[in-house]
Amino acid sequence: GREFRQRPRRGQDSEAVYEISLEDAFRGGQQSITLSEHAPGSDGLPRMNTKTLAVNVPPGVKDGQRIRLAGQGNPGAAGGPAGDLYLKIRLAPHPLFKVKDADLVYDLQLTPWEAALGATVRVPTLDGGVEMKIPAGIGSGKKLRLRGKGLGCGGTRGDQLVRIMIQTPQNLSEEERGLWQELARKSGFRPRD
Repeated sequence: GREFRQRPRRGQDSEAVYEISLEDAFRGGQQSITLSEHAPGSDGLPRMNTKTLAVNVPPGVKDGQRIRLAGQGNPGAAGGPAGDLYLKIRLAPHPLFKVKDADLVYDLQLTPWEAALGATVRVPTLDGGVEMKIPAGIGSGKKLRLRGKGLGCGGTRGDQLVRIMIQTPQNLSEEERGLWQELARKSGFRPRD
């Protein structure tokens, strides 16, 4: 009889989501990830296998970007090569920054007197803190720009937008209340007029 031989076929590509911190996305470098996958066991029943892979994350990787790991996808048939694995980057939520494309947004809390008089304040960035001059009379919601302090690498880095959030003191002492009342009497500032 004729022998039927199956031709080797390349395995299918697969995709996995890889959540990464903003700091790791900014710096890039070697990351170790563990993936779980279904694979047939020796008895033919599906088993859950885990494998650990080394991934080289490029500095400045963006949310939704894909990283290709050659030969790490589904196994091939009849001795064919494995497919590729595509890791889709998801940036984990950050306690300080929101990501908007290559830009970062940071909410800077100011006191009313800092906003009225102007101030120099320390602002965190992914590179470390920087001193930022706040102009006198700035309003809540206004955005200031720190050029080149966003995501990306080299000359293609985004900016960090610093959104001003003026906070009102809550628990005033009698002396503080008196000072605010005196300011209210002496000030000509009437935003609703």
